[in-house]
Amino acid sequence: MKIAILDLDGTLIDSSYRHVKLLVDVINKLGKNVTEEDVKDYLSYKADGYSTLDYLTEVMGLEHSQAEEIALEWSGNIENIQYMSTDKYYDDAYTFVKGLKDAGYDIYALTARQNKDYITGFVNGSKLRDYITYVFVVDPFKAKEEKLDVIKGHFPDSENQLVMVGDTGVDYETGVKAGAKTFILNRGFRSKAYWDNKGIKSYDNLGQVMEAIREL
Repeated sequence: MKIAILDLDGTLIDSSYRHVKLLVDVINKLGKNVTEEDVKDYLSYKADGYSTLDYLTEVMGLEHSQAEEIALEWSGNIENIQYMSTDKYYDDAYTFVKGLKDAGYDIYALTARQNKDYITGFVNGSKLRDYITYVFVVDPFKAKEEKLDVIKGHFPDSENQLVMVGDTGVDYETGVKAGAKTFILNRGFRSKAYWDNKGIKSYDNLGQVMEAIREL
């Protein structure tokens, strides 16, 4: 059986605006006056392997205590529905998922979210519902362990041809440990430079990933 396991954020779903908008709102809540233009390098900075706290202290020059307060509130609100409503699918998401289905893959989403109902509804309320068999949701604070447990628990048969597509270190490590052919994107939460530095091939978009999968 051919099985494709797909991450959502940074892979099928573009949640970049949510991250930026929330950061601006949290900073301004503390009396600052910044715009989205002021933090336009935030995501590219993080994509090279840094944290929100690093950005606030090293790039914005905030005091560590204030930066910690902002980073903590940012983290606590990243799944606030007000902000999640700005998420959208990447333009190539539907074509990619349909292409996998046409190629004979059973498709499953595997994501780390706190709000399981919201993300399940987001997928099931879209055109992707016709192609994605099930959405597995794990605890974001235990993603490293639970993503691997999901794959090993539901797809233990060594006869399965497993494909994993994601955009983070957890996705890559999970795929490799599960014995899946793993494809990593560099448009999500980690940059091409980040992956190059680790000696890992990355892809600019899902079209490139689809071409690589067809060559398996």
